[in-house]
Amino acid sequence: MDIFPQVGHPLRIIAYKIGDAQTIKAKKATASPLTFLINPTLEILERESKWEAEYESCESMPHYNCLVKRPSKVLVEALDVKGEKIRFTADGFLAKVLHHEVDHLDGITLVDRALPKTLRHDQYIELFENYPSK
Repeated sequence: MDIFPQVGHPLRIIAYKIGDAQTIKAKKATASPLTFLINPTLEILERESKWEAEYESCESMPHYNCLVKRPSKVLVEALDVKGEKIRFTADGFLAKVLHHEVDHLDGITLVDRALPKTLRHDQYIELFENYPSK
């Protein structure tokens, strides 16, 4: 397995927290405390034909977003911060977040996953959503 360091170190670690009330409401998500996954692996639990496209952004590419299809159910295996094995099923928004983060670990960028012709800059979102092309 290749390691693509995102922070300058050859480690496979994901840190995530779902705590923003607006995001939780909009995505129908469940709050999640700050969680660390070491050497995570994902098993996708639904056919790709079932994946839904949603606009997504990334801190690695500020001010841009695009439509991306991701699974809404994954099986996660990893080590926790104590080095103990953990295994759980994630669904909905958390599944998409974890898939996005594992993509980073595997060297896959948001642009690699973008549906054709959907990459857009923040400054144009309101313009194009209020005045769609005909």
